[in-house]
Amino acid sequence: MAENKALYRRWRPQVFADLVGQHHVKQTILNAIKAGQPSHAYLFAGPRGTGKTSMARLLAKAVNCLDQKEGEPCDKCANCVALANGQMMDVIEIDAASHTGVDDVRNLIEKVGFSPAIGKYKVYVIDEVHMLSKSAFNALLKTLEEPPAHAIFVLATTEVHKLLPTVVSRCQYFDFHYLSYEEVAEQLKKIIQQEKIAISDDALQIIVSNSEGSLRDALSILEQAMSFSDGKIDQGKVWLNYLRELLMIKLGNDDLVRRSVDEKKIMQGQAQKISVNGLVNLLQSLVGSMNSYKVASLPQLALELVVAKSCYADVPSTPIVEPKKPDETKVSPPIAPAPVVAVVPPPPKVFPQSVLTTAKLAEIKQVLIESVSLASPSVGAVLKTSQMAVKDGKLQIKVPSKFLQETLDKPSNRILLAQCLVQVGAEGVEAECAVEAAPDAVNEVAGVFGIM
Repeated sequence: MAENKALYRRWRPQVFADLVGQHHVKQTILNAIKAGQPSHAYLFAGPRGTGKTSMARLLAKAVNCLDQKEGEPCDKCANCVALANGQMMDVIEIDAASHTGVDDVRNLIEKVGFSPAIGKYKVYVIDEVHMLSKSAFNALLKTLEEPPAHAIFVLATTEVHKLLPTVVSRCQYFDFHYLSYEEVAEQLKKIIQQEKIAISDDALQIIVSNSEGSLRDALSILEQAMSFSDGKIDQGKVWLNYLRELLMIKLGNDDLVRRSVDEKKIMQGQAQKISVNGLVNLLQSLVGSMNSYKVASLPQLALELVVAKSCYADVPSTPIVEPKKPDETKVSPPIAPAPVVAVVPPPPKVFPQSVLTTAKLAEIKQVLIESVSLASPSVGAVLKTSQMAVKDGKLQIKVPSKFLQETLDKPSNRILLAQCLVQVGAEGVEAECAVEAAPDAVNEVAGVFGIM
């Protein structure tokens, strides 16, 4: 049965040393366990696929291990094996998305007082805790404040801003960050080697880039590419698989696409912007370009031509009017060559911080979007959906979702924004990102990905 598990489940870390990234969280928890002083309540907050649930399970494993060494679970004793197999009675995992009511929390609280069955601690892991109702939170507060000595609560969330401050204040709070490109790539290479997966370097690079710092997403994309490929996974097949899934959604076969609900919503928005014929033609063109890609002196050119052509897949072509041929019987006098004039590009418009006003905002936004889009079309697309305002000399960028805010707040994108502000002459202007949900926020987010 183990072989039938998804990759991300097979490769869940079983000891802290196996956990990728999050060193600031890992070391703090290891020190507390080594000292025999774990906190009664933890709050793990951060994007999906960054290790929150894995860290919670490792914590539960370590505090109940029968042969713990320097805070690390042995991964061999009866308690460690039971937890790895999902048979540890003293570790209770709750999905708050499906247990939102106060009755669910009261049922949990009634059982907290009972001593652990076989371990030293009863560990309650509440995933997506922000989904609990306000009354459920209030019921949980008292227990979080004065829990029994044998109980540990681990609350995990992707939207910490939705939690009551009183809940946050009762927990040890840890922020989980997106993993770096290098961390995801290194772990994928290790898994690929162990699983004996044949994959090209270009395809691996695409998978890592599209994971957006989430190891779980990277493994999901890799597994989808494996199921689509018959042999070696290459760059073309990873492109092709996404378009195939987009076509399935366009044809109403969403259940055949193994992606999250949020990803499917984004893909539905993309599918609305191209016809079935356009998708089919694009897929056929890509398949046809595969052989050209392998033998061309510029391999990327075959793919780039297909993408360029696809941009006009649904646009009716206009007839080309050929110019009339000159009458060869008439002899025209030779035309003297025009003098060569050097073309000097105009200097960039300058928007010093002191004159950053609402009146100049529309002009600045347009120039900034054009500059950013040249370097990163995806970030430029995010800016196009944003609203901009001026406050205290700063450029406020308001986007319709937390996801888009996190995208702009990535260090690489913050640097890109700063560089482009300098390029458009707004040196010294600081940009800050915020969420301001639009009435049709889902479509706004989906629209960002229309550049595919």
